[in-house]
Amino acid sequence: MHRNTPTQRHNEQKYVKLLDEFFEIAPKINYHLHRKENEKVKVAEPKSLDLRDTTPITANNDPDPKSADNDVYQRTCLLQTDDSDDDRIKEIDSDPDFEITLTNYQKSKLCGSAIKEPGIIHKIINSPDVSSTLDRAGITSPKFSMICAAIAGAVGEEINDCVLSTSTCYRRREEHRDQIVTVVKEEFLSSLSTNLVVHWDGKKLRDSTNDDLTLRNKKVDRLAVVVSGVDVQKIITIAKMNNETGLVISDTVYMHINEWTLLDRLIGICTDTTASNTGIHNGSVILFQNLLKRNILYLACRHHVFELIIGAIFIALFGETKSGSPEMFESFKRDWHLVDQKAFKPLDLNLFKGKTYIAKLRKNTIEYVEKIFASTERKAALKGDYLEMLELCLIVLGKELPNYKFHIPHACSHSRWMAKIIYVMKMYLFRDQLSFSSAEIKNLEDISIFICLVYVKNWIKCSIASDAPHNDLLLMNDLKLYSKIHNVISTHAIGKFSDHLWYLGSELVVLSLFSDKVPDTIKCRMFDKMKVLDNNEWVERCPRLIDSTKIFKKNLDDLVGTSSMMALRSLQLDIAFMFKNDVSEWKNLDEYKAAKKTVDAIHVVNDTAERTLKLMTDFNENLTTNESKKQQSIQVIEDHRKRVPNTKKSTLSMYKKRRIE
Repeated sequence: MHRNTPTQRHNEQKYVKLLDEFFEIAPKINYHLHRKENEKVKVAEPKSLDLRDTTPITANNDPDPKSADNDVYQRTCLLQTDDSDDDRIKEIDSDPDFEITLTNYQKSKLCGSAIKEPGIIHKIINSPDVSSTLDRAGITSPKFSMICAAIAGAVGEEINDCVLSTSTCYRRREEHRDQIVTVVKEEFLSSLSTNLVVHWDGKKLRDSTNDDLTLRNKKVDRLAVVVSGVDVQKIITIAKMNNETGLVISDTVYMHINEWTLLDRLIGICTDTTASNTGIHNGSVILFQNLLKRNILYLACRHHVFELIIGAIFIALFGETKSGSPEMFESFKRDWHLVDQKAFKPLDLNLFKGKTYIAKLRKNTIEYVEKIFASTERKAALKGDYLEMLELCLIVLGKELPNYKFHIPHACSHSRWMAKIIYVMKMYLFRDQLSFSSAEIKNLEDISIFICLVYVKNWIKCSIASDAPHNDLLLMNDLKLYSKIHNVISTHAIGKFSDHLWYLGSELVVLSLFSDKVPDTIKCRMFDKMKVLDNNEWVERCPRLIDSTKIFKKNLDDLVGTSSMMALRSLQLDIAFMFKNDVSEWKNLDEYKAAKKTVDAIHVVNDTAERTLKLMTDFNENLTTNESKKQQSIQVIEDHRKRVPNTKKSTLSMYKKRRIE
């Protein structure tokens, strides 16, 4: 309602009196009308002077130097009353943070001086780049307003002259998010020229955007949906779900992919291999393809498969763990401050003497890791746990890393097998300083040898799509040979891996046609067999190899099936050259190079969806409690991370303003 306090009435009378002193002839002024700053309306010169004349007149009846008939300053101000604004006036008066905004001409008349350029605080609050940086840093609007006040004091700007309040900051940031998200989506769709793989992964998080405040402390399922392709990784959504059944997941993914008009570009699905995803009848993968009404490739997350392998070995050696982290890990974490980091002890090199096979594995692993470290580009691509795993691998195998500093053991759970691998190698290196039994030390040694000699190399190589079938076939044979070193580890590794031979099925085996590791003779036999078995239908699905009993005697061409050619066509590649040219000539053809680039860009690991969930975890409690605005902030943060990947001076100096028009 309209405020009618004595103070308000006094201020109104004072304001009207002040206006009367400056304007001899002017219509009734609606001083509540909120206009954009610097907005002006140009009017023609009036033919006669009457009450409708809106040309400003000075107190001595001389034409105003800034009036419409002055050639130097061709602007006027139109102040008028509209009865339809009554409701707006009431709405404005009820807002305690509402601030009247006048045009520059009005301000100059009331202040008696020329209007200055917008100050630092005005520019900061109205900058979309500042807003996106605030979102990425997780700074709320109240904190932002305090920062602005401090900046105003530092630059000598009078805070009372600034349009600054928490609500103003909040409104500007909302406007900027909306503008940025619109432009980001338009830019992505207009520049997209590649086919895509859709990734998804789920996690339970606090329901921070629930409208019912009493339910915000409860957990809710979040589903990260991401698409990837050639030079493309884009977050689509991190949606809330009622549950994590295959039906709900497939419906959620389909709805959001459809909103982005990307359904026709999908050529594959990449998820972990849990039952909710890979179930034959009710898994989200098969249900999503039913919604698409066409078949696309299922690309099981290869990192997830390798986590299952090392998990099976860990259980075989140390037993099941009921808690989130094994007790020996928790004990090691607690006692870390007591460890002398210079007194580590690697593997005894006498273990490799006289053992040709294991010595060869050690040599190959060291050469492989050192080659990665010698490449600045490849080493820079390894971050966090991946880099630490390779460094520890060299140290365990007896290679010195000058000035190396061990990282403090961090959180470890059932879902973080990379952390468990790092724990195992660290505990083995400092085994003499910890109270482990002789049996535990022996198990730590056995699993550390397997990790360093077999696991690490295959983990790093597993993300290359075209090499995946070839690498998996070699790994199965290596696991069998490893029985000479440790039969228990070999048996459990083969048993678990045999249940996840997705890339040796008749559909994904075709990726090896684009591998540089596969000989042309094998490729020739593969393609010839594909042409013979091709029936131009994709009715029979064979996403993974079921019968692995004879896998050790098979080549890649033995794995081709009736669905292989249709699987190759589903990649939507130009494969006409394959029918017209000999396999030995493929590598020299531009069509082959373009097709290989597309295949190599296929993401066969689900790390991008996992990182998206980490993003949501970091910002779940920040910025806003509105779900739609939360989704907008995720898009803004992703865009800012791409434009400003780090805080190096060289990166910041190349910073470009975000276009919002």
